[in-house]
Amino acid sequence: MTRLTLAVAAITAMAACDLRFNNPNNPQAPSVVVVPTPTPMPAPLITTFTSDSIQILANRVTALRWDVLGLQTSCRIDPAIGNVPLTGFVNVFVTVTVSYRLSCTNPSGTATRELTIVVVG
Repeated sequence: MTRLTLAVAAITAMAACDLRFNNPNNPQAPSVVVVPTPTPMPAPLITTFTSDSIQILANRVTALRWDVLGLQTSCRIDPAIGNVPLTGFVNVFVTVTVSYRLSCTNPSGTATRELTIVVVG
């Protein structure tokens, strides 16, 4: 059985590294180099996008609430709200039935959820 020694030669900012395997029984033998492929960051994941009320009387306020997982992620809610943090809530004044769209993007992709608040009465 041949015993291999492991030495980490370099670590890059992308968390990839050069792994060199040497044969201690034959120091003159060439090293075997293994370069792992970095794991790409996952696309954003919207875990929650809800409203305190999905049916409401006109001219009332309700809260939109959301929670998003993701590195290097930016989120926005349309219409009329704009950029939002990954987790939070915003109160909205509802006059007519409206659909809100939460879109979150990072270098690996985009996640989108939509919810509708229906004005009744």
